[in-house]
Amino acid sequence: MAERSGKIVNFNTTNRMGQIQPIDGGPVALFYLPQVTNAEPFPKKGDTVSFDAPEVRKNKQGKSVQGNATAVTITERGPDLPPE
Repeated sequence: MAERSGKIVNFNTTNRMGQIQPIDGGPVALFYLPQVTNAEPFPKKGDTVSFDAPEVRKNKQGKSVQGNATAVTITERGPDLPPE
């Protein structure tokens, strides 16, 4: 697994699941905080992170599939968003 960079596009604090859009393109990487080695502080939408995830693979239909991230480290905090 290679360390890559990306932005948090979605993070749900209730179920602690989120999605990372890699900066270099490709499919979205998923992460689940209880399975991530360094889960503190909680990431939020818009944060830039570095993450470790398995290489992109192809499924039976030939579509690219990204594996779940195993390490997520916040490198830059995103702007504070107004409450929804």
